[in-house]
Amino acid sequence: MSEARHLIHAGVSPTQVFVRRRGFSTGGGLGYIRRVTTMQGDLIALAKVGEFDVIVHGCNCFCTMGAGIAKGIRAAFPAAYDADLATTPGDRSKLGTCTFAQVESSGSPLVVVNAYTQFDYRGRGTKLD
Repeated sequence: MSEARHLIHAGVSPTQVFVRRRGFSTGGGLGYIRRVTTMQGDLIALAKVGEFDVIVHGCNCFCTMGAGIAKGIRAAFPAAYDADLATTPGDRSKLGTCTFAQVESSGSPLVVVNAYTQFDYRGRGTKLD
C-alpha cells in the first residue's frame, strides 16, 4: 500500500493543502496520510524549489484565478490556469471536482490541482460551497 509522508497546510486557508510524498509512487491509489505537519511559508516558492510533488488549491467555477493563492499559481504555473480554462466558466457542476496540470519544478514533476471549492467569487465573506 502506498502512503503520503506529509500533509502540509500553509495556515492561510483550509482550501490550500499541500501533499509531500517524495520517494514513492501512489500506484494509482490515494494511499493514506501517515503524519500531518503544519507550517507557514510561501507555497509557490516552496513548490518551485521542489518541496512538493502535488499542491492543491481551491478555485471558483468561473475560470478567473484572479485573487488569493490562485492568482499566484496562475502566474507561477500557467499550465494550471490552462487546465482551468479547459472547463466551462460558470458551470456549477464543477463544484467538488478538480482539474490537474503537470509542470516541472526544479527538475522534478509537480502536479497542480485546481479544486473547485466555491461557485462564485463575487461579494463579501467566505465563498466556500
